[in-house]
Amino acid sequence: FSLRDRKYPTGVRTNRATNTGYWKTTGKDKEIFNSVTSELVGMKKTLVFYRGRAPRGEKTNWVMHEYRIHSKAAFRTTKQDEWVVCRVFQKSAGVKKYPSNHSRAVVNPYNLEI
Repeated sequence: FSLRDRKYPTGVRTNRATNTGYWKTTGKDKEIFNSVTSELVGMKKTLVFYRGRAPRGEKTNWVMHEYRIHSKAAFRTTKQDEWVVCRVFQKSAGVKKYPSNHSRAVVNPYNLEI
C-alpha cells in the first residue's frame, strides 16, 4: 500500500515523477465490480514508466497497475482517498527488439523514488 503524492498541496493531480523518469497514465480508469452484488468497489489505473523528462521521455517495458477503493462521497475522507495498492511488472509481450549492438540501461522501478 502506498500514499499518493499530490503534485500540489491543494490539488487533485498525483505526482508520479522520479529521479530517473516518470509514470504516465494510459487509457481510461477501469471500474472494478463486486462479483456477487455487482456493486462498484474500486478503480484500476494503468501507467507506463518513461525514462527521462517529459515530453521527451523514452518509453520502457515497466507497467504499473494502481488500484484504489471507490467509496461513497458521504464516507470519503481525505486520507482514505489517498491510499492505493500498486502492482509493478515488466511487460514481456510485444517487447521492442533492439539491435545486438544497442546498449541500454536497465531500470528497476523498485529503486525509484516516486
